[in-house]
Amino acid sequence: MCMNETIHPSAADWRRLTPEEQRHVVERIIAQAHAARSRAIYDLLMRIPAAAVAAATAVWRAGAALIARDRAIRDLGALDERSLRDIGLNRSEIEAAVDGRGPLRGPEPFVRLERRGVLSSTTQRAANETEKHAA
Repeated sequence: MCMNETIHPSAADWRRLTPEEQRHVVERIIAQAHAARSRAIYDLLMRIPAAAVAAATAVWRAGAALIARDRAIRDLGALDERSLRDIGLNRSEIEAAVDGRGPLRGPEPFVRLERRGVLSSTTQRAANETEKHAA
């Protein structure tokens, strides 16, 4: 038998072996047990550094996300009320907006002001299309 083979001698086979053969089988079983234990210890020791690196990476990313969140809250908090209103936020909604939960209301309507006698390109196109459909 080779070293990698699993040894499963039945009781009948064991009785037929000479004492020298029995000793040889026991030595092979012990050698296989030592090899299996060595592999298990090696696998365990190789997983610990990988798990530690993964945990450290997760902690680092969580810390970076927390710092970025705090910076965003601080930067938005530094804006005046008009600037916050321009981006559709109230001061009380800053944290919710940074966390991705806000704003709780829709943005304020934007009113387009046009000068007299001057049409914007969009308004001009819409007027042209209306004239085409009417004709």
